[in-house]
Order: sequence, then C-alpha cells, then structure tokens
Amino acid sequence: MNEDHVDVDPEEHLPPAGVLDHWDAVVADMEATVEEYREDGWEVVEVFPGDITALSGQHATVDRFGLDLVVPGDLARELQDLVEAPDAGFDSTSVFRAVETGIVFLVVVVEDAERGIAVIAPAFYDSDDETAGEMIERATREGEMHVHVRDLSSEHVATFTHDDPSLFFPPADD
Repeated sequence: MNEDHVDVDPEEHLPPAGVLDHWDAVVADMEATVEEYREDGWEVVEVFPGDITALSGQHATVDRFGLDLVVPGDLARELQDLVEAPDAGFDSTSVFRAVETGIVFLVVVVEDAERGIAVIAPAFYDSDDETAGEMIERATREGEMHVHVRDLSSEHVATFTHDDPSLFFPPADD
C-alpha cells in the first residue's frame, strides 16, 4: 500500500446539489442539437467539459470572467486549430437554457456559418453561488459574456464572446 497518499474530501469535488439529477437531460439536449446540425451539413465539435467553473474576474491570478470549461488535450488541439484558422469567424451564438433548483443549465452553440462549423457545449452554474453572481454582474456591466475553453494543463485554448449575456442568466422573476 502506498503511504504517500493525500486525503481528498470528495464532497469538495462534487458538482452543486441538483446538477447530477438533470445533467443527463442537458447532455441529451446537446446530442439532439448536434444531430440537427449534422443533418443540416454542419461540421460539429462537441465540447464535453470535464470541469466547469464560473469566473468573476476578481481572482488574484485570473482576470477572466464568464464560464471556464476544461477539456482533454485532443479536443483542445482540435478546437484551437479551428478558432485560430485564418478564415475563422465564429460570430453567431444560440443558448438553450433551463433552470432547476437554482442551477442554470446551458447548451451553448457557437457558429462559424461561413465554414459551416458549430461548436456545441453543455454547461451549468449555481445561480446562488457568490462567484456566479459576480460573473453575472460583470457580464451585465460589460455587455458581454465569455465562454473560455482550456486544456487540462490550464493552457488557454479559446474564448468565445457573446454579445447578449442575458442568454446565460436565470430568467428574471416577473
């Protein structure tokens, strides 16, 4: 037995309560969206993040705000090649949103219509989380929302900027 182990509290690494109950439905919605795009002749990159974090831009070492998605290296390289291509033009966004028990679930679609490429990712955040609240405030103030993608080594891969941040927010109470 290895005596050099580190005790990790598994509770600290679980998503917020309520996420697992609805995540399969979000992934199913994403897969249906992917299929629709493919049927219409689009090349689709499915971004399945291993971790999703709300960023407020107020951390000492991270000034980015928005959603931070961590992806495996192969996917990171594929995505980076697409967004850094000289003819890249990801300029259209669709966001499908649902809110359950305070968790905002999203399927984000970013299109490069000229090249027929769609990047589609599921995401979530806890709307009651302090950092998420700060993220929403900053996105509202800036008039845009960001979705950052990075690989497991924390290397930045891509940032998608969305001109209508309200697409990412919980609906306003009427």
